[in-house]
Amino acid sequence: MTETFRFREKILVVAFTGFVFSNLAPTQGQIVIGLNPKATYLHTNQDSPLPAVPIELSSLNIFPGDPLRLAQLGDFDLGPGGDTRRSMVGVFSSSTTLLATSNAHRVPDAIDAGRPVVTGCTFHGCQPTDIPEDFSIAFTSMPGPSVCVEVPAGATHLFVGPADSLFLDNTDPDGDYRLELTIVDDSAPDCNGTGFPDECEVIAAGDFDANGVVDPDDLVGFVECLAGPNVMPNPTLLGCAEACLAAFDFDGDLDIDMRDFAEFGIVFLP
Repeated sequence: MTETFRFREKILVVAFTGFVFSNLAPTQGQIVIGLNPKATYLHTNQDSPLPAVPIELSSLNIFPGDPLRLAQLGDFDLGPGGDTRRSMVGVFSSSTTLLATSNAHRVPDAIDAGRPVVTGCTFHGCQPTDIPEDFSIAFTSMPGPSVCVEVPAGATHLFVGPADSLFLDNTDPDGDYRLELTIVDDSAPDCNGTGFPDECEVIAAGDFDANGVVDPDDLVGFVECLAGPNVMPNPTLLGCAEACLAAFDFDGDLDIDMRDFAEFGIVFLP
């Protein structure tokens, strides 16, 4: 699904920034990077942004094919809204090259990660900024606190930052706007067969495959999880009972039965 971000009069764009590593070591599988919300890798107009700083993936023991969970920590102030803004977008690249802000596509070696986001026009002059390869990490309207992507082939660097259309007025008064990168264990359960570990997805309210719609594919999952009253789900794949409950235990009684099926039918879209 392609997403378009907007905020009040501002049409939201992409950004990234200079960064500082936290005390978490890459070998722990989780890295926290401090961001400056004034930086961007998108085209700007009549603005004074900082240049986005590319994150070198290999220095963090991250390589193409690795599943990553990316999450925003903290928030920033985009000018009129206070230090409460939740938004973050990113793009992979095969180099550190970042062109001048006057260029429509400033990351010439950008690589698509398969989760496109549409960024709007600049605050001044409404000049187009969208590039096809970037993806959303966090936004106020997104259902979950994080997103998972697989590092695409050829990617060596990652640019990340806030979504906005004007960067010169962005601040982070308490310095808590950060990116959290987690290298996901690719042996973790993938109970819904999407190719991503379940911990990367929002499995809830009948949406077993976490694609935002409750459809016949989810019905297949319901049948697999159905065990009857007062019995814990016992799906074919070991360790998947919790995923079953997260998706289909509508009444919260730790089983999947016909009462849950009735609730499932309400949200089901054939």
